[in-house]
Amino acid sequence: MTVYPIDIAEFEDCIQDWFAQATGLLTIWRQQGRIQPKLPYAGLHTISGPQALAPQWELRRTTDLTRPLGKEIEIEYCVPAKFDISCQIYAPPDFDDHGTMCKAMAALSTISQQEKFHAKNIAMVNYSPIRCIAIPVNLEYQARVNMDVVFLASLSIKEYTGYISSVECTSDSLQIDVEI
Repeated sequence: MTVYPIDIAEFEDCIQDWFAQATGLLTIWRQQGRIQPKLPYAGLHTISGPQALAPQWELRRTTDLTRPLGKEIEIEYCVPAKFDISCQIYAPPDFDDHGTMCKAMAALSTISQQEKFHAKNIAMVNYSPIRCIAIPVNLEYQARVNMDVVFLASLSIKEYTGYISSVECTSDSLQIDVEI
């Protein structure tokens, strides 16, 4: 089983839940070639990230003698990381896309939403102004707004090693022969 420094699916699910609940819209992760749902809907996309925010990862060690022999010491390497997420609403011309995006923006500041992010080790850092990026699609106007949100999460990997339980020190010149 491959272990990654972050569970991207869990991270994306948490972000998607926030946006879908705040807007009341079907919310998908945008991918090239994916069939688009019927309007109105919302699309999320990771613009960048994870981006480690420190050049050196923090090192943490813990010892648990109940682990199997050779794996008693856990070494965890971790670093905060930044994700830039593009949030867009696609809608027919008569849809209140700005107002709906404002709901998502406001929800970011609620204690209940912050607790949900915290439970998944995610923090919202800031967000961009809402921008109108309406476009013509098949000769018809499509309402579209965008807001980029910066989130922080932790990257973490672990490895296990054993320890040396005793060492025998000997020296003829010092007349030492002891086990420590």
